[in-house]
Amino acid sequence: LFKDDENDINEALKWYEKSIEISNENSPFISSCYSNIASIYEEKNKHDKALKNYQQALLIDRKNNNLEGLYYCNSKLANLIENKDKNSSKNYYLAAIKYAKLLNDDFYIAQAYLKYGDFCYKIGQNKTALKYYLIAQNHINKDVYNDNLKLIEARLKDLKTTLQATVDFKP
Repeated sequence: LFKDDENDINEALKWYEKSIEISNENSPFISSCYSNIASIYEEKNKHDKALKNYQQALLIDRKNNNLEGLYYCNSKLANLIENKDKNSSKNYYLAAIKYAKLLNDDFYIAQAYLKYGDFCYKIGQNKTALKYYLIAQNHINKDVYNDNLKLIEARLKDLKTTLQATVDFKP
């Protein structure tokens, strides 16, 4: 972890791989190693390797019922593949929402709904995007998550403009 914090990603990668090699395969901490490796590969634009490592972390998190890991990996996988496999990406986003709700954490819930709303917006499902943006907005604690609230409000404004442009107004 120290090497990762120092931005020595090649050295960090070696340490994460060594940790996996010497750890018990049932250890819940191994999923963090795989997730961290995936993040490093994602930063290096090695998406296939990132995908493989997030999937491995997801398997371990399922085995250990690690809800936070399940939320995180599903979110990352959804985002990573959304341009390649929209159906699988949708399923990962919906799983992230499920695990965020099980964690009962408003920040995670709002983030999951926001990300799924963004996905729906990108694929032209504007009404669905609107629904999920509004749900995300309801989960924001206005005092604590002001930046996220502003982000959601900006998305709603963009969506309003898009929806108004697609409606045929008649005098």
